[in-house]
Amino acid sequence: MIQQKSAELLFSLPPAKRTLADLERGIARAVHAQKMFGSLAADPANAVPYDRGLAEERKKYADSMLRRAEEHLSAQRQYEAEQAARLEGARQKRAAERERIEALEVRSFQIFFVHRRLI
Repeated sequence: MIQQKSAELLFSLPPAKRTLADLERGIARAVHAQKMFGSLAADPANAVPYDRGLAEERKKYADSMLRRAEEHLSAQRQYEAEQAARLEGARQKRAAERERIEALEVRSFQIFFVHRRLI
């Protein structure tokens, strides 16, 4: 049940507040919980120390929640790809600015020495 709750919590967070790895891990745990509740509900024993109906309800809940898993994974992949592209764009912009400044410094240095020679 805790695994299902953790996946539910991750699903409720916006993409900026979670990671793809966290989401995948939460979904894997929810799948495991779904299988466990399914096996508990399908236990052939006549007398079990738990409520089969509750186990079946938890399995159905996991089924419905996991139907949305691919949608959340897709949104997270898209968000992280956009963030990576934005970060790469900023890196390229900083590198271009750094090169421009270095070129100006070299040019200033050259002008300074040409000017000194003339004096």
